[in-house]
Order: sequence, then structure tokens, then C-alpha cells
Amino acid sequence: MLVDKHKTTQKKQYRLRTPDQHAAMVSYLHTVSWDYVLHDCETQSAFDKFYQCILDILDHFYPLRSVSISNREPYFVTPVIKSLLRKRNRLMRRGAVAAADSITQRIGRRIADQNSFAFATDVRGSKQMWDRVRLITGQNAGTTSHRGPTAEELNQHFADISTDSIYQSPFQKATVNQAKQEFTEFSEYFIFNLLDKLKPTATGLDGLPVWFIRLAAPWIAGPVSHIFHLSYSSSIVPVQWKHSCITPVPKTTQPATCADYRPISVTPVLSRVMERLIVRHDLYPVLVHPDFSNLFWDQFAFRPTGSTTAALIFLFHHLSHMLQDHKSVHLIALDFSKAFDTIRHSALTAKISSFPISDNVYNWIVNFLSDRQHQTKTKDSRSDFKSINASIIQGSGLGPVAYIFNASDLCPAHQSNLIFKYADDTYLIVPDTHLHTIPLELQRISDWANRHNLKLNQSKSKEMILSLHNGQVSTVTCLTRVESLTVLGVTFNSKLRFDSHIAHIINKAARTLYGLKTLRAHGLTGQSLWDVTRATLIAQILYAAPAWWGFLSMAEKDHLQSVIRKSKRYGFLPGNFQNACDIVETLETNLFRSVCANPQHVLFRLLPPEKATGYNLRQRSHHLTLPQIGNNFIRKNFLYRMLFKDSY
Repeated sequence: MLVDKHKTTQKKQYRLRTPDQHAAMVSYLHTVSWDYVLHDCETQSAFDKFYQCILDILDHFYPLRSVSISNREPYFVTPVIKSLLRKRNRLMRRGAVAAADSITQRIGRRIADQNSFAFATDVRGSKQMWDRVRLITGQNAGTTSHRGPTAEELNQHFADISTDSIYQSPFQKATVNQAKQEFTEFSEYFIFNLLDKLKPTATGLDGLPVWFIRLAAPWIAGPVSHIFHLSYSSSIVPVQWKHSCITPVPKTTQPATCADYRPISVTPVLSRVMERLIVRHDLYPVLVHPDFSNLFWDQFAFRPTGSTTAALIFLFHHLSHMLQDHKSVHLIALDFSKAFDTIRHSALTAKISSFPISDNVYNWIVNFLSDRQHQTKTKDSRSDFKSINASIIQGSGLGPVAYIFNASDLCPAHQSNLIFKYADDTYLIVPDTHLHTIPLELQRISDWANRHNLKLNQSKSKEMILSLHNGQVSTVTCLTRVESLTVLGVTFNSKLRFDSHIAHIINKAARTLYGLKTLRAHGLTGQSLWDVTRATLIAQILYAAPAWWGFLSMAEKDHLQSVIRKSKRYGFLPGNFQNACDIVETLETNLFRSVCANPQHVLFRLLPPEKATGYNLRQRSHHLTLPQIGNNFIRKNFLYRMLFKDSY
């Protein structure tokens, strides 16, 4: 039963932005001299001066204002619109009807622009679409919920998780060259291009929002380039970048305890920019280095050319090959509890130090991880700061790649077994002839986890035994036995069939069509509606399709195509929109070409060798040796289908 909530009022802060303010700020920036920042050689001092100046400019031209908004306000009433409504009411009371009408027109235009912008930018996937639908329909407004954990309780919970009880301070390298390190990607022009093209994102605790950084990019690119150089060469991360604000993300539909939330840290925008530069310039090259790429070939997340599609292609490729030579194959989905939030810094940095990374970058990473603090923000409150000494900081630019380095030595004990990883989603594959090695493998993985302050949760780990033959198969583990398994969002059963996955897609598509109807009823039409449909419905249907499309029957493919036909009839897609088979064919062709053309692609090692021929009669789709095909499942694999496509 729906119960009307009591009216609650919340103070919200905002910065009013008008063209006049922009023009005044730009004029002022023309007169600002940054020499006192550029001539400062002390890293923390330069950051302090930069932040003091830039925040003074932000507060002067766009001062913070407060406005009260109740939970009964319509979804389109933002703090800016609420302030304009109050201004209009004051004008009406004074009898200034003409001025009030002008404000009314501004409010109408702002609401229309806001809705149009929200539809065009916010709805980038199914989650954003349903957030928008719930906001429009007010589905959450009529329900009551019991008291959840407070910001302080959540912050203490997250701090306890990210605290290493046997913490050891990571060592710093003393051989680093203290002279100024040259880094071409920190040039003023390069930094300007980065700042000018920043995408909308949350503001960190340093107080610099993305919209202001983009607006001021031509004038602050120089000092930002300078302080980036100082931080990079001195291996010092400023204190402004070591404080993060956690936004708790519910893991369940009705979270009740602290354990039902996932901590996502919002770090300063400039910090994320520099982290991504360091990752791209110093860490990514290690992943494809000839001497070290063998340590990362089984990791498909947070790296160039890595994706869930590539990971699933890799999985089904090896499963079908093993099923050709073995009666059954054991696929074990391993579960690490709070993997990103508990990583031991000393173990991580010791591992990073063994790779060919410059000493100043290594020391920068050590400094980045040390002396960190976070607070937690809920809807109506913020907690105090808590110090942490573990975690790779979910939400940072450096954290995901740091986990890849941390898991680089997680490998199977027996060479016939296989481990493949997508971030902390780890899977162990064991053929039936090596069934006796599973307890040893699990113990080895558990020991590895303990050394890194992680925990292998065997109660949540699952085992599926794949077999193309009927009959009883043996097992030697106490893991939960399942007949179907969802790996990276794709469900398949022990016979390597995907009927459950297709049924799930069809059911989900029906709900998505309802959401699209709701958005269309509230003003989403034309090209914007088509774009949202592509980002939601089509993305759901064809998610990782090259990996599993070949395993489907014609009837299953037609079921998916029927959803697209229905969307075209409803007007959610243009009439000339391609059918599912043509879209998948294009995706597969583009992916196969990128794999063949890039020796550093994560799937390149699965390709057969090139065929040496002394003639060139006609253009071929590829020059690779055509492999011999065993069971029928191998024919359905992505690479085999592409190797034999147009080969004759």
C-alpha cells in the first residue's frame, strides 16, 4: 500500500550561471597573471596558490547560493529554477508584471532545455533510462522506507573495510632523478585540449566543477600544465587530491544495512585527468611489453582492446576446444569479497616496482596511495573524514589499472588448467582429466588472496560442469553446483546453450519498451528518441553479441529480430534501421579486422599462423591458416566463423 510521505525540505546549494557572468569572468581572466604559480618550484605550494586563485575566481563570479527544495517538488524543479520562481513571485507582489512574465518565459525555456538535454545526455543506458522514468512518474515519491544507515555509519563501515590491520608502509625508491622530468603530454596545448573536452562528471572535494574548468581552459591550461609537471617530476601528490567523497551505491533494491552499499569515491577532476595521463603514458605500455605481456594475457578489463566481448570470446573459444578433447570441463566462478577496497598497498607497490616503470612514477603512485582520507555523502548529510591505508580507490583513474598489476601473478598451478580475469571477476577452467587439481588450485588462489589482504569467498563461488554427453559427471569440490551460469552478463548452461539468455533479453526488452513509451509521452521524440532506443534496447539485445551469436538457432535469432521490428512499428527506431543479423555481422567484421591488424590486441594470440603462399590470385579476407575443425561447437566460435567467412 502506498503511503504519502511527510513533507521534508532540504537545503541545496547551486551556482547560478548566466552569459553575463561568463563574459565578466572571461574578461577578468585576461588580466590574471599566473607568474606567482609558474615560478613556484615547490609542488604543494604551487597547488595551494593555484587552488586559492581559481577558487576565488569561481566564488566571485559564481557565488554559492542556497535554496530550499521539498520532496514534493516536481522532478524538473532544480535549485536554479526554484530561485527563478521566487524571483518571479517577488516581482508579481510588487506589480512588475512585465518583468515577471519575462522570468516566466525564462523558466519555461530552462525547463524545456533541461528536459531535452537530460534526454540527450543522461540517458546513456538502461539504468539512466529507468532513473529518468522513475523521476518522471514519481514512483519513489509514494513509498515509505525504513531508516537506513547514516552517513557516519556508512563512512565508518567503508573505513573499516579499507583498513589493513598489518599495514606496512610501501618503500620509496631513492634513485629517482629529482631534476624536472620531461613529459610531452603535459604541454600547455595538450592540457588545453584535455580540459576543453572534459565530459560532465561529479565535482570532487577540491570544489572545481567540470563546467568551470572547460570554460576557463584557455587561461588555466598553462598553470595546470606547470603543476602537473611539478607533481610528476617530484613524485608528490597534493593533499587536495588525497581527499575523496564516497557516494554509496546500493547493491540491492531495498538496502537496509551498510553491507548493502558499494563505495564509489568521487575524486577531484584534475586528479583524474593526471591519473589517466600517467596510466596511458607509463602503465599501459607495460601491459604489451614483450617481456611482460605474458603476465597480462588473461586479463580483459581496464586495458586497451579489452572488453567483455573479448573476454567472452576467449572463454567460449577455450571451452569448446576443451570439450573437443575431454568429456567434461569444470568452470568455477570465483568470488573475492570487497576486492577493490581491501588491497594491501605494500604488496601492490612491490609488484609495480618489478616492472619497467620509471622511479618517479613509482614514487608518485606510492604517494598517491598514502595518507588518504574519505568522507561519505548521503542525501542530507556528510560524515567526518576517516583515514584509510588499503584500497585502490574505486572511482579514481589509477585504481582499475592498479588492480590489473595486482592480479598479474594470479595464475593456475597446473599448465593444463586456465584462469581468465575481467578485473576481479575471476574464473577457473579445469578439464576432467585434471579434476584432482581443483582443491590445490582453490587453495593456491586462497593463499594468494590472503597475501594481498583479499578474501576468497567459497560460499559465493559457483561451479558449473559443462559436458556435451549425457550421463553423470563427478565433482570433488564443496562449491555450489549450478546448471547455468551468468558470466559478465551472459547466461549459458552446461550444454553451452543460450536459451536462458535469450529469454532474459526478451523479458528485459518488454520492460524497456514500457520505459521508452513513458519517455515519449513526456516529450522525447525524433532523433533523440532513436538515440535513446539504441543506447538502451539495442544495446541490451546485442550486448557482447559476437561472442554468442554463432551458438544461436535461427528461431532464437528471429525472436531478437522481432523486438527490433516491434520497436520500428512503435516509432522508437527509424524505418530503415538494420536487422539484428546485419548489425552483428558489421560488429563481427570490424572486431575481426581490428584483431588481425593489431598484434597487441587481447585476442591476437588466438589467431592461427599466417599461411605462406607463393601466389596472389585475388584479394582475400585474411591470410591466416584455416584450422581443422573438430566438434560442432568449435564451428560456432567467433574466430572460426570469421576465419572461414569469405575464405573461398
